[in-house]
This record gives sequence, structure tokens and C-alpha cells, in this order.
Amino acid sequence: MTDIHGIGVMIIYGPRERFESYHADLIRQRFPEGQNVTFPFTGHPSVIALHECDMLSKTFDDAYTAGNVDVRGIRNVIRIKSNHYATNLLRRTLQNQSNRSIHTFNLIAKHRFADHPWVLKQGLELGREFALRGFIDVACSFAQKIAQIYNNAFAISSDNSINTPPLVPKILADEARDWRAKIYRFRANDIRLSTHAGKLDGLNIISTSKEGCLIFGPYISLESGVYGIFIRGAFNQNSACGVHADVAIGRGSKILAGINLTTPDEGDCLALLKVVIDIPCTDLEVRVWVKKNSNVSISMLEIQPYSSPESENMVQ
Repeated sequence: MTDIHGIGVMIIYGPRERFESYHADLIRQRFPEGQNVTFPFTGHPSVIALHECDMLSKTFDDAYTAGNVDVRGIRNVIRIKSNHYATNLLRRTLQNQSNRSIHTFNLIAKHRFADHPWVLKQGLELGREFALRGFIDVACSFAQKIAQIYNNAFAISSDNSINTPPLVPKILADEARDWRAKIYRFRANDIRLSTHAGKLDGLNIISTSKEGCLIFGPYISLESGVYGIFIRGAFNQNSACGVHADVAIGRGSKILAGINLTTPDEGDCLALLKVVIDIPCTDLEVRVWVKKNSNVSISMLEIQPYSSPESENMVQ
């Protein structure tokens, strides 16, 4: 289709992505006669899924030479080959209900069995997400499914081509046990943690001679109760002055606890904060503040029900 100037316009986008649809609407205002070509669950931008399937060049060639594309055929290819599509689909079902997520994950795992690292990664992330939302049984179901996928893949491999570490089933079992005990671990490279005064270095967030918040997050929901929050990492004792941490809720407006960081113990624990949550919260935030001369590295945050004092640095 062409606009009033005779320019052929084809608008390719993912209709279930809010920003993608908004962008398409802006283009459509300029080219109201443009042809809409939609690829659901391809995210933003949708061309990532086309590139994954080696369909990007063909799609644009067909649009240029023939004025149309085989939408149904491309959608079928995307469903089969695009991990970007599968990831977005899983995330969408996660927003709705757990049963649908499990069913969708089982189907995707079946069709992507050969790509077991991706299946393991996605299943584990979904399991963690359900655990954080309080759906422990669902989270453990994902862990069991992933362990089954790993064991089956390892059993049929005759040439040792499976590069997944043999400790995966044990790691999953340990995580499932933690989920049931409501123990949550966040490595510094977790997407739920951010930094203003640091940078990601491997698995750790390290200071960069800037003053401010070295690490903040993970904004999780917790039931009423008493919790222990462990901050793990390392720092130069000579630059420890002014390095402190606090825990807040209510978009950072209510501080529950605060403490100065000290020399880490044998478990790399820089601080343990004891916090009391009177009513359920939805945005628990842990923050570590540094000065310009600080030399600090954060490796992990751990949040779990508080049981007994494990550090002289505990504060309430």
C-alpha cells in the first residue's frame, strides 16, 4: 500500500508490546494507508525475532519486490526457531496465571529440547520469579522439570556434547529447598539490582570512585515477619569510612534498618541487618552507599527469615 505521495509503507511490529504498538501508532498517523504486519510476542523491537530465524533479509526483500510478505509462514518459523519469541511468550503467561506458564513452558521445552542451556536458563528464571511471588509449589515444579530435562539430555548424549555442568540438578534442588524456606539470594548481576555509583565487573558490582548508591534493589514482596538481610562482598579496610547500608520500603520513604559495613567474615558477609516488617510490603529495597574514595565490591544479597544472631553488626 502507498500513501498520498506514492510511497510504499509496511509497518512491522509486535502488537502485544506496549511501546512497540505506540511506536507503530505514531508511524500510522503519518502513513494512514500503510500495511500492518504483526508478529505477536516478538517484543521490542520485533526484528530481533526475524534476525534470529534468518528471516530478516527475506522479509524486507519480499516487501520491496512483491509489496507483501508471507505473514503466516514467518509466524510459524518464529514460533519454532526464535528464543526471543519464546522468552516473551513465557513472560506474558507469567503475568496471567501459573498453570498457563507451566503448560507453555512444557511445550516450549519439548520443541527446544536440543537447546537445553536456554531451556534450563528460562525455567530457572521463571522458577525464581514464582518463588519471589510466593508460589513456592509452582517454583519447585519448574525446578523438577528442569532437572528432568537435564537428566534426559545427558542420558542421550553419546559424544559428551552436553556442556551443562553436572551439578545443575543439585543446584536446582538446593534452590528449591531455599524457596520453600523463603530464602532469596540475588547475585550482584541480577536484573533486579542496579547501581548509580558502580559498575558490573563479572558477577560483582564494584565501586568506581563515585559517591552515591553502589547497589540498590531488589524490590521484592515480603510477608509480615522478622528477616535477616546479608550483604556479601569485599572492600579495602582503608577505604571503609562512610560506607553504610540501609533497608527501606514505601519507595524508599521508610527506612527499616541501617548499618556501617565492616571487614567481611569467613563467609564474605559485610553486614547483617535485622528488619521487622509489620505489614506485608511489595518493594523491599536494600541500598549500599559509598564515598568517592571507597573501594568496595558487592557479590550477593541474601534475604531470609531471621532466626539467630550471626553477626555482631546486627541492628534493628
